[in-house]
Amino acid sequence: MDENNITMESEIEEKSDAELKEAITQQFEKIRTQNLLLGAQVSCSVILQKIAAFRNKPGKLTLNDHRRLVADIEKFCKTSMSRQVNSDGTTTEVNENDTKLMEETNESISK
Repeated sequence: MDENNITMESEIEEKSDAELKEAITQQFEKIRTQNLLLGAQVSCSVILQKIAAFRNKPGKLTLNDHRRLVADIEKFCKTSMSRQVNSDGTTTEVNENDTKLMEETNESISK
């Protein structure tokens, strides 16, 4: 009788470990998704602040003013795209070949 109890207890412990691992994995995915969403919101907020500051400038806005705004937003986006997140959470600069490839892709999209 004791052997049956020991076997059942070990099966319960194994299932509990597997369920615990699954629950932890799900929580990590939720946190990861929330962080991605927060990052996207912050990026959009910065871009909208740049646009709002541009619109609130006094006087007539010229074509060169619009070009400067676009260049400023482009610089902001390129800075974030030039960083790569490593598996340990640190960031590194993307090499020049990858940066040129991204620029070429962006140019072909904009045409």
